Amino acid sequence: MTLTVHNLNYLSESIRELYGLGFRSFSIIPDADCGTWTQDTFREYESQMDQVIGFWHAQRDISVNTIDQVMRKLVTKREPSHLCQAGKHIVGITIHGDIYPCHDFAGRYASNPVERAALVIGNVMTGFTKKQHEYADLRIDETVKPDTGYDCKTCWAKWVCSRGCPYMNYASSHDIRRVNATYCMTTRINASLAMRWMSVLDDFRFASAKTDGRTDTPRGAERGIAEEMQRSNYPTTHNRGERQRTP
Repeated sequence: MTLTVHNLNYLSESIRELYGLGFRSFSIIPDADCGTWTQDTFREYESQMDQVIGFWHAQRDISVNTIDQVMRKLVTKREPSHLCQAGKHIVGITIHGDIYPCHDFAGRYASNPVERAALVIGNVMTGFTKKQHEYADLRIDETVKPDTGYDCKTCWAKWVCSRGCPYMNYASSHDIRRVNATYCMTTRINASLAMRWMSVLDDFRFASAKTDGRTDTPRGAERGIAEEMQRSNYPTTHNRGERQRTP
């Protein structure tokens, strides 16, 4: 489900209706390239995702990537080593045979000669060019920086952050290694909500991952990351405060 500022307020309702129609697996992807995200839309995103997590918890046969993956990563606490596999395991090919890092690049930039020259990594008739090597090993290192001014190395949400979509990053700043602000903020919101719920969930169905040869607990993971949140002065989109919850 592609989430934009234009359909954001329908997220929770849409998942409930689709669930009623028989769908059980959902992938939620915030789109930074279709409208400008503001503090108000980030607040609405947090509210909608909170409702989605509540619905997810009430069901036993539903999977939501944004929830499952974030909670799993919070438990394992292993920082991702690479960006997306665009240009390596994923490519986009136009009707003229030009090869782009992924279908999103091909869809938007193929008709622009300047962008085409900068992004084409090969052709089906001639093979890959040297530019393909730029995408062959997109490691997360000091060259990957967020558009928000945060320091990725000290960010408390680094364990759940994959540093954004290369296409979204490029569309925002013309730099695949510059993490777009929308991804950065929605990822931090996802992590914050996940920890808030992990502290009260009673079934721990997601706590099967292991860390350092032992099974870590959601509460233990939450405590460790909560300490990092305090040290890094986690910027809230609104006054979160402590909320009593009975999922």
